[in-house]
Amino acid sequence: MIKCYHNICTYTIIGVMSLKRVVGVLSTALLAGTMIFGVSNTAVHADSSSQPYKVVIPGELDKSPKTIGFDDKAEFKAYLKAHPVAPNLSKSLQSSSQIYSTFYHDTDLQGARFTVNSSRDPVILANFGGSSNDAVSSVLTHPFGDYTTIYEHSNAQGRALAIVNNGKYLNLTTVSMGDGARTWNDQASSAIVKAN
Repeated sequence: MIKCYHNICTYTIIGVMSLKRVVGVLSTALLAGTMIFGVSNTAVHADSSSQPYKVVIPGELDKSPKTIGFDDKAEFKAYLKAHPVAPNLSKSLQSSSQIYSTFYHDTDLQGARFTVNSSRDPVILANFGGSSNDAVSSVLTHPFGDYTTIYEHSNAQGRALAIVNNGKYLNLTTVSMGDGARTWNDQASSAIVKAN
C-alpha cells in the first residue's frame, strides 16, 4: 500500500514489514506513556515548559505534540540512548543515503527547505549556515526511527530538542525552549539526524 502526504510517499508491505510497523508504533506509544506518566527520575518532567532539553513526539495534524523535559544535558543524552525509537518502515526499502529529515523555513512545511542526511557511526553534525541559521520553523522527520535532534547553537551546543522520527512533521512554534520566553521557531543552528 502506498500513502502520500506533502509529496512524501510511504510504502507498507504486508507481513514482516507490518510487524516492524507495529513494533515502531508500540515503541512510540511506550515513549508517549513515559511522557504522560513521568518516570522516577526527578530531572525528568512530563510538563516540560521550563526544561532546556526535550524529547517530542510529533502528533497528528489536529493534536499537540507530546513532550518530556530534562534539566540536565547528561540525563537528556542518557534518555535518548536508553529509548531508541523503532522504525515505522524497513530501511531495506530505501538506501541509507536517502534517509533524511527536511527542515522548512516556514510552518506547515512551507517556504525554503533543506535536508540533513541520517548518520549513525560516526554521527554527522550539520551546522546550519547562511539563510538557514536561526530560520527553521517546521521539521518533517523520516519514518526510520531514532531521533532528529536540533540545537540552539552550532556544533550541537545550547538547548536541545530531540524529535521522534516517525514520518510526521512538527511546527517548532508549538514547542517551548524552556526559558519562559521563546519557542523553537527560528532558533535552531545545528542538527543531528539518526535512523535505526
